[in-house]
Amino acid sequence: MWTHQQATAAATTEHVTPAFAFLKPGVVAMGSMGAVQRAIDLSAQGGQSIADNRDMMSQIARLDGGNVWAVGRWDAVAHNANLPQELATKMPAITWFAASGNVNGGVSGTVKVVARDQEAANNLRQVATGFMALARMQVDSKPELKGLLNSIQLGGQDTDVTLSFSLPSEILDAFAAAKKVTKGTTE
Repeated sequence: MWTHQQATAAATTEHVTPAFAFLKPGVVAMGSMGAVQRAIDLSAQGGQSIADNRDMMSQIARLDGGNVWAVGRWDAVAHNANLPQELATKMPAITWFAASGNVNGGVSGTVKVVARDQEAANNLRQVATGFMALARMQVDSKPELKGLLNSIQLGGQDTDVTLSFSLPSEILDAFAAAKKVTKGTTE
């Protein structure tokens, strides 16, 4: 049953109320308010376990570890994200996404997507390569971004597309300093 004693937070949007709840130590449920409420109810009643979902567990097993991660089906996320129709119809056919990271002074992580087929994966890699090339052209005017850009690695094979990055604490400090300078000049 849904109780307000659960550690929850929600924000109302036009169509969907996103929410999260701490189900037990180290386990957070995130999604629409209704989905999180059902997860709380199932958890309280000893209901289904995510371990029963073979596809989900396969995606989780492919992660490289980390102290923060997320896995999901893209269609469920896209449906609940209320993406603009133009964007939703032009996205390559992604079936799964997975992200894992380590937050410990700096931040490092990997984002993986599984495309519907090899052609969709190749198209997604080409789009990512184009964005990275555009960013490289712009990085000279923002030196604090150079370290971030240099840390990004694009890869994957077959239907998998991966994007890895590593931001040491020095780069995060440079972002914070640049933000202070920018904020100070606009006030």
